[in-house]
Amino acid sequence: MSVLNTTAPTPSRLAGVVRYLLTASLEGENRTRLIALMSPPSLLDSSEPEMIKQTLTEAAKLGLVTLVEGRYVLTPSVRAAFPNGHFTTDGLRAVLRQLIFSPENAENHDLAKLLAWFMAQEPSVIVGTENGLDKALREQTGDNRMGLMSGVRYGNFGFWAVYLGFAWKHSSPGVGKALVPDPSTTISTLLPTLFSGVNDDALPIIPFCDRLADLCPVLPGGSFGRDEPWEQPAVFDETLAPTVANAFLSLQERAEVELLHLADAGGVVFREGRSTNRITHVRYTGGSVL
Repeated sequence: MSVLNTTAPTPSRLAGVVRYLLTASLEGENRTRLIALMSPPSLLDSSEPEMIKQTLTEAAKLGLVTLVEGRYVLTPSVRAAFPNGHFTTDGLRAVLRQLIFSPENAENHDLAKLLAWFMAQEPSVIVGTENGLDKALREQTGDNRMGLMSGVRYGNFGFWAVYLGFAWKHSSPGVGKALVPDPSTTISTLLPTLFSGVNDDALPIIPFCDRLADLCPVLPGGSFGRDEPWEQPAVFDETLAPTVANAFLSLQERAEVELLHLADAGGVVFREGRSTNRITHVRYTGGSVL
């Protein structure tokens, strides 16, 4: 079952499972004991608490854990993602993105497709409330709305979009709570990889964006939006996709990157309010490149 279809495996509950198992031995933890540890005492009864049971089942389907002779253990690749057993939120975000976007995890590709659609939207236009997304999805994809047809699914999509680093939430009078597409958190975590091993401290922005879409296939230009009626290329008519452009501007404000216009070099147009700027290169300034 996709994580969009059940309220049990929220990112915070999966984080709790991973955080605990990182402290356990390599042999993991007994299933019954883990269920008891991960459930508030007030919920315990003669049967296994369904919430944590479903969370562990989905964690196994995702590839976070395996059940071996009655014991839950972290998969080797997941444990390796946390050196010295030190849990980090960025580390789990990266692991979950890799697992959910994996070609072998088709069960959760409905979430990946929705994220790709959300990343293809114009942040200043899309209304990220439940009704706003419902309307936009009907107009762009038809009555099926890519499966986002209930309040439960909308809530789950919001949890995952924010946690994985593709959105943030805000609330305003007359509108209520809404999601805003913003992949800056994800792009920030990918910067060291993008700049690793390169000779120049500034990279041409068009191949940079192509590489970014390869690493994160729900971004504009990535595989999950390819050949869809709502497809948003990374660059169209020399203009950078709005969600990616906004993310780069945010990263520049946070001094993680510097956006450059070098003479005699092709580039892309950034739209910032009513003004436009041509950018040709991206320089990484957020830390030492490994």
